[in-house]
Amino acid sequence: MGDKRESKLWIFSNKSEGTYEGQEWDLNFTFHKHGYYFLEKEPSRTNVAEGDIVYLRVFGDSYIGKCRIAGPWKPDPDGPKKYETKTRFFPIDELIRWKRPLPQSLVIRDLSTSDVRHRIVPIKTADGIKIETAQRVYERLGFGAADGQIVVLEKGIEEAIKPNLASLGLKLADNSIQQQFAMGPGVGRAISSVRTSPETWL
Repeated sequence: MGDKRESKLWIFSNKSEGTYEGQEWDLNFTFHKHGYYFLEKEPSRTNVAEGDIVYLRVFGDSYIGKCRIAGPWKPDPDGPKKYETKTRFFPIDELIRWKRPLPQSLVIRDLSTSDVRHRIVPIKTADGIKIETAQRVYERLGFGAADGQIVVLEKGIEEAIKPNLASLGLKLADNSIQQQFAMGPGVGRAISSVRTSPETWL
């Protein structure tokens, strides 16, 4: 018996929920039926396998959650009648829908791929770490704006960042200097600049 295949990471992209209302293409199908629907001829779909991790993205907008491929690619016998082409879907489980979607603009330049056109895009483990780290920071600490810019609050920043430093090959410097400013009653203080020693980055 050969070694068990190592799980791969993917980005599955779709239009926003409700765009294809009543059809399997829609994200409603993904969230409520726990399946992700594709054309049989979709590029890269033959490389997706059970156990792989998928990050869910809305085209041109945001990352909205993640899931795991729960089984092999399943055919839809009614696909040719409904859509005049062969269709299938991946069953999914461990579905997590993030309370606060992560704007694509905050991470797209940091990923190993700039492919924002295809529905199925392979990514590296480091890309998954970057997406999840950015999402946690954005959800817990950020006050966002329409242009994707955020202000990161001091409160809780260590909770969100420290667990991921080792994965990113980084460590905190002992003599970091932080400049802060008040955000107003009930909000706290925000970091406006950080200076660190050369030892900060490994």
